[in-house]
Amino acid sequence: MGHPGLLGPQASVSEEGVTLIDGYPWFSPEALALTRKAAGEAVCLVDAGEPERFDVLPLLVAADGAIHELGMNLRRLPRGSS
Repeated sequence: MGHPGLLGPQASVSEEGVTLIDGYPWFSPEALALTRKAAGEAVCLVDAGEPERFDVLPLLVAADGAIHELGMNLRRLPRGSS
């Protein structure tokens, strides 16, 4: 099932290098609420650090299946807001 609502929130980077979601720091309750509303279901925001295999964008939306296909273990990713 797709989540076209996730195309709405805008990601950017602050002058301090913090990833923003619609102007809110990615780890804020506001960013989490916006992301959950866009996804239409429960989500968590996770800081994946500086992985080598991801895009150059500051925000990655990945489903459990995509993380599995990349050969990563979801339980080993650093936890962000949930």
